Amino acid sequence: MAQYQEISTANPLTLVDGVCSFRLRAEGGVLYYDQTIIEDGFGGAEGVGWNNIDSSGIPGETRNVFRVGSRGGYWVTDQELTATGFGGTVNVDWKNITEEDL
Repeated sequence: MAQYQEISTANPLTLVDGVCSFRLRAEGGVLYYDQTIIEDGFGGAEGVGWNNIDSSGIPGETRNVFRVGSRGGYWVTDQELTATGFGGTVNVDWKNITEEDL
């Protein structure tokens, strides 16, 4: 069974592991992967409290709704293309942008 976490501008995902924190945030049609570099990192500025370590998205796409999760034995990242979004058709209303073997 597929399982997802939706991420948008209003709904970033923060993961804390006791050593540092990671955040996935959507901005300008891009999903950013951030990591803290000090204890209260996300309360500070980029380059001081945290760094952007990666990003993904569809070039030219401006929709800020993504989902990450597991599907068919893969870790996937998908991006909405239309207002119908993830309830619609793949490659029409949403598109897979990354897929990694678990």
